[in-house]
Amino acid sequence: MNYLSHPTQQLTEHIKNIQKYDLMDELFIQCVLFHDLGKVLDSFQVYIQKITKSSEPHAPVSGIIYLLNYIESDFTITKDRLFIFNSIISHHGKLKSFNSEYGDILEFFLKEIPISQIDEIYSKKDVREYFGLKEIDVTAFPILHIVNRDLKFTIDDYITQKLLFSKLIFADKYEAIYKSDHKKVFNTNSVINLHQALDKIIKKSDPKRDRVKNDILNAYDRNYNIFTLTAPTGIGKTLTSLELALKIKEDKKLSKIIYILPFTSIIDQTYEIFDKLFPNEISKYHYAVTFDEEKESQEENNREYDRWKFILNSWNDPFIVSTLYQLFFALLSNKNSDNIKFQALQNAVIILDEVQAIPFNLWKAFKALLPLLSSKLNITFILMSATMPILTDKTMALELVDKKEIFKEKNRYVLKYFHDDSLEALASAIVKEYQKGKSVLCVVNTIKRSKLLYQMVKALGNDGFSLAIFGAEASDSEKICKCLNSYMFFEDRKEVIENIKDNDTSNVIAKILISTQVIEAGVDLDFDVGFREFAPISSIIQTAGRVNREDKKGISDIFIFELKNSAKIYDPIMMSESKKTLLEPLKKGDIAERDILPYIEAYFNALNENKGDSGILEDIEQFDFDAISKKNRDAFGLEQDYIKSVALGVDLKAYQYKYFENIKGLKHYEMKREKEKLMREFQSKILNIKEKDLNDTQMNVEFNDIFGLYYILDIDGIYFKERGFLLKEEKTEDDAFEF
Repeated sequence: MNYLSHPTQQLTEHIKNIQKYDLMDELFIQCVLFHDLGKVLDSFQVYIQKITKSSEPHAPVSGIIYLLNYIESDFTITKDRLFIFNSIISHHGKLKSFNSEYGDILEFFLKEIPISQIDEIYSKKDVREYFGLKEIDVTAFPILHIVNRDLKFTIDDYITQKLLFSKLIFADKYEAIYKSDHKKVFNTNSVINLHQALDKIIKKSDPKRDRVKNDILNAYDRNYNIFTLTAPTGIGKTLTSLELALKIKEDKKLSKIIYILPFTSIIDQTYEIFDKLFPNEISKYHYAVTFDEEKESQEENNREYDRWKFILNSWNDPFIVSTLYQLFFALLSNKNSDNIKFQALQNAVIILDEVQAIPFNLWKAFKALLPLLSSKLNITFILMSATMPILTDKTMALELVDKKEIFKEKNRYVLKYFHDDSLEALASAIVKEYQKGKSVLCVVNTIKRSKLLYQMVKALGNDGFSLAIFGAEASDSEKICKCLNSYMFFEDRKEVIENIKDNDTSNVIAKILISTQVIEAGVDLDFDVGFREFAPISSIIQTAGRVNREDKKGISDIFIFELKNSAKIYDPIMMSESKKTLLEPLKKGDIAERDILPYIEAYFNALNENKGDSGILEDIEQFDFDAISKKNRDAFGLEQDYIKSVALGVDLKAYQYKYFENIKGLKHYEMKREKEKLMREFQSKILNIKEKDLNDTQMNVEFNDIFGLYYILDIDGIYFKERGFLLKEEKTEDDAFEF
């Protein structure tokens, strides 16, 4: 059989190389065999040889011929056959739903069949023999809709379908790029390597941390695949979990480690720690990772870009640091580019740090998926948090620490209720704490409040509070008081976090930080006193983790306050249960850190009764991948009509011109690559801005169809490095106090 799959690759070699990805998986072997059957068509062969510029789609006819060769005599489709069929027809796009309002497989059964393509394929004797094709009855295809429309699916089916699809698209793309079979990657780091690296970096040991670490490592039981680590901040969870992951990897002979964090903003910090231990062996994946063009020719750069993007998107590395967003999109999205990661979860130790950041609406689905993901993909999970939601069945997960004992040992702060609900009173209280010689962290729930409070505190500083204590000039208030919010560019936020620290330590001296919840999870800062607007308990405790973090400041105060006219940004169930379990008791008396655990557990027990549920488990039963994907996007806040993605200070017209110049003579997939490369140049300048705030600029904000973004070229007067995108209320001093 002599047909091309790609310009320089024989179809038979292409199939053979892909199948080597997993020769033990019969479903996969058969799926690979048929996935490019349609490429034997004459129209495709002249296209791939660049004789013509286009070809008919090959995936649908490949899937149809496969299914008609393997349906039962009564026209029923076994689930395994359906999984293969779906993977074949979907492998150049999103994973198709079986039953969905957005178009699905049931609807596909009723479409007109490409009979001329089928006849041509069957006319080729060499093709019939290579693929083992039987005589088929094309009139049977519409009957499949009637006979199979009541099929229902389980979570086990869901994982089987996702894994088969992911393996196919990964191995297919790998072979197309590298022209060879995939070589499995293995993490070769060891506990011994870690100890050797730590000995060079850490000069002084911490007996308390060492004891906790040893207790955790000794608690490991290889009979479990899910572990929880519920402990307050400051016990060294990051390095302890890394050592535990290496121990598990060696013990269970797993091949990779995946470390998951809640936010992009804290990935670099963790990556830098790991990179010091294992230089050039850690891969980080988030939207801000950039590609450097180093090759002399554009063709070589394009080839390198394809390889770089593929490796990055597919997590085809032995040690990955990435985000909850990326993990959950691998688990729940139907997009091709997200599903390619799913196969990479196999044979891994996956650490989920700050697991409380999983969106509440996904808790029920995640709890149901977790044990089956673990068993079917051979994953060992380590879930970590100071505020652990009930995401596991107690019989299936092992808690690695004595929670009660470890919380009793920590008494770094006391929660107090702040009784005034005005922003002015809050600003004055912050300044008074600063005037006592303390560094102060204040976290509020909205960007608007953070910016207005920042302006108020700074104004009080210009009235002389900085002079009174530290002998600084009044103009230094900007150096003393910092702002942090998601209306600031990623690099500007990173700069604030780095500059507010005392040298290379996490300690903050004589500074005030007014922030939104972007500060909460994992940011390594240590303040003397904290203020936190009332929020779900997990958010309050996360803020507390940035105060007296190293337990060297006695007992610090953390004031919980409510502001009048507060925006409702959190889930109402979470807020209601937090009010009952924490806020009401706090109004009656202070709560010390050592006594906080019962309040946390009461909160999560109440939430477990309500169970965050988006209906995803019902969608899995229908194999409605479109609905599952949409609900996942909703949970991560990506479907909000009132949020606009805006490129600030970027001339998208110039980029558009460059794009059109670069794509002359290119094929469709090459055009897509050029657009992606250009977008990465200005990715860090894109902010998600509320439509109201955008309209308040009273500027003509243009939309660019090529890049799918709004943009503002001249940002003078609407973006400031120290506080981000300007709100209407900030424009005059008087307005700053009208909220």
